[in-house]
Amino acid sequence: MISDRDLDDLRPVLEIVVSRADELTHRWIEWVAQHPDILRTIPKTEADDVLTRTPAAALRYLLQKNIAGYQAEVESVGRISARRAVPLGSLLAFTDSFWGIVRQMVLEERPEKMPTAIAAVFDRLVRFAGICLELSYHKWWSVRVKPRIHLLDDDAPATPGRPGGNFHGLVGKSAVMFELYDRIESVAASGAIVLIVGETGTGKEWVAHAIHEVSRPAGSPFIAVNCAAIPKDLIESELFGYVKGAFSGANAAKHGLFQEASGGTLFLDEITEMSVDGQSKLLRVLQEKAARPVGGNREMPVDASVIASTNLDPEAAAAAGALRKDLYYRLQACRLEIPPLRTRPEDIPILVDHFIALFGQQVRRSMRVEGVSPRALAVLTAYPWPGNVRELANVIEGAIVFGKHRQIRVRDLPREISSGQAPSATRPGHPEKLGSATGSSNGILAELREDAVREAVEAANGNKVQAAKILGVSRTTLYAYLKRAGEKKVADTPTQVRKFVVSGI
Repeated sequence: MISDRDLDDLRPVLEIVVSRADELTHRWIEWVAQHPDILRTIPKTEADDVLTRTPAAALRYLLQKNIAGYQAEVESVGRISARRAVPLGSLLAFTDSFWGIVRQMVLEERPEKMPTAIAAVFDRLVRFAGICLELSYHKWWSVRVKPRIHLLDDDAPATPGRPGGNFHGLVGKSAVMFELYDRIESVAASGAIVLIVGETGTGKEWVAHAIHEVSRPAGSPFIAVNCAAIPKDLIESELFGYVKGAFSGANAAKHGLFQEASGGTLFLDEITEMSVDGQSKLLRVLQEKAARPVGGNREMPVDASVIASTNLDPEAAAAAGALRKDLYYRLQACRLEIPPLRTRPEDIPILVDHFIALFGQQVRRSMRVEGVSPRALAVLTAYPWPGNVRELANVIEGAIVFGKHRQIRVRDLPREISSGQAPSATRPGHPEKLGSATGSSNGILAELREDAVREAVEAANGNKVQAAKILGVSRTTLYAYLKRAGEKKVADTPTQVRKFVVSGI
């Protein structure tokens, strides 16, 4: 926490920044302009609001030693950003840049105003702001996301077993997803502690939401926290709360996250990022079903389901010391693994429709997006998606923002996807599925990737004319490619088996 004494120590720093407020705003705007990847994910209205209003309000509250007002101001940014679907990573980078510029300005003008002790207080203030921002962001989603999920469930086309391939906000109708749905129902019924394992962007928090909705009554709290965002010295007070007077600045008692989640679910995202000491305290709570607030003299019962997640191999993390072995053994009993998107390409069309429906309601534009062109869908399906579902969602949102037509076209997609240049950081053992595919001004591809051609031919049931339409090229171009690839000719008639045997496909 930040005490009045801390704010007194920071006052010379804050006064320097206030005296140069206009310059601070100008330099922040320059920083944003140099990072189009950040600006692309933050709507202009949100960026303008944060750039022009938040710095002045935040600095005013700090100078008045009104830490509650400062916290409320920061939390309002988190709620507004969540409502406008700003990616959390972009939001944190956006706000962290503000404090980086503040530090730079102080060091430029009066470096003696930032000695080591004051720098430590400054860093604690920045961490406190990040925690407030992230918690308010997650809390907004936990309250607001359910009606949106159910709306999409109602609108999605029906598939056998579960409507629209939707299962409590999870989207997909592949065999691996139906298996995941079954396992979610099993662990939800057990009431056991759950460990969710999946690559970044696979939707670990959505799986946690699904478990929560299946296992808990409607309206029960769902509290999500990123373990990496909680500093080591604050882990106890954040998880278990504290009593009045427990430490300097504790002017009133505060409930911990376990108490806030009482009767519902506490989701600990990226558990391997929590300090080993914090893991030890967490393990005791899981075992005893009780927690003692900081400064308290008695334990409080814990009535919250606990779900943890990691994007690491749990066994390797335990062996490396990132995850306590005793905690690993406790979490390992009920483990769910989320399949990466590249292993279920058949789900990409339904996911694309899902995100078009979602972002089509949020993004303001004169012409409503109604779908995706066959050629763009073929490109999206062939891409390996190292960022998984989150990356696909961001791509669709960007295509809706920048597109000019009723359908998403290849030209609306990011260059690395539309050109087929898969990132070199694709995981080992999962080679890039899309190679270079450039097009002339009239839309004819100069080079096609074998996987994309094979998938288009299979989707067209062997019909070359239809496959060419899916790929967005002419039949002549497709024939020329197949000839170069060494196709063994087969008749292209409806009465024959249309199976292409192409060298290298």
